[in-house]
Amino acid sequence: MYNKTTADASPTGRSTTSFVAVTLLLGSAAQLLAIRTGLETRGRIWLLLAMWAPAISAFSTGAPNRQLAWAALKKSGWRFLGHGLTLGFAPTFLKTVLLAVTGSGQWDSQHFELSPGGHSLNAVHHLMLLGSGPQSFSYFGLNLTLSITVWAMMVALTLAIGEEVGWRGVLQPSMEARYSRFRGTLYVGVIWAFWHLPLNLKGYNDSSRPFLNALLLFPIALVAFSFVLAWLTRASGSVWPAALAHGANNTISPAFLLTAKSWGADSAAGLIGMLLVVAIVVGSTWRTRSSDSGTVALPKA
Repeated sequence: MYNKTTADASPTGRSTTSFVAVTLLLGSAAQLLAIRTGLETRGRIWLLLAMWAPAISAFSTGAPNRQLAWAALKKSGWRFLGHGLTLGFAPTFLKTVLLAVTGSGQWDSQHFELSPGGHSLNAVHHLMLLGSGPQSFSYFGLNLTLSITVWAMMVALTLAIGEEVGWRGVLQPSMEARYSRFRGTLYVGVIWAFWHLPLNLKGYNDSSRPFLNALLLFPIALVAFSFVLAWLTRASGSVWPAALAHGANNTISPAFLLTAKSWGADSAAGLIGMLLVVAIVVGSTWRTRSSDSGTVALPKA
């Protein structure tokens, strides 16, 4: 549950509206500047500003929002950090399994170069902590596990926390207080998803079908992931586990062992993997609430 300090902040309609307005305006402006100056060159600094727009808005749109942000930041939520890391990696893990089981994926030789016999790796074309040269599969497994864990932590500390302190630290409790747990999370997910619209229409997350991705697929995935991040924040009283989950997801989703043979397979496997994780989290939460109350717990509408 959110802690008492968070609840006492009593967000007002005006402070919530101000937060959303400033976040959307600042985030959109930064994304457009990133597009104009080059997403892979000078525009990277504007991408950084875009990811920190929710945090900037949280601390600049009134005392209630600042109180919520500080309350969510001050508590470490350390008992849920492992949950955050696991849940952040899980959608891509499941996507990889689906691609392998259905035969719609193939080894990502662009990033993980196999030896001629396929018994080891010649090179890893990623920034790996234990080296990127020739290595056995067992060494590669250790190298990959350590690398994605450390990079997930780095992304969480430098980028994802800038978003999560706003979306989950400020907007989530505000929306839940005004509506309900389910509807509040749904609304946060929709706002979060369409906040990415300028970059997605440009093809940043999907250059093959940018409009379909921006207007349908990406919003579905982010609304679903919002329920995972909301649960982490609610259970820990902190935004750090959610930031770690966000960082973990961003770290491995671009490339992880297999690549899909088609755009359709990639999109379907990715979306199904995300929805499976959400189903597991929501199902576990309802079972826990049912067990605690002795009655069947129904979702709040």
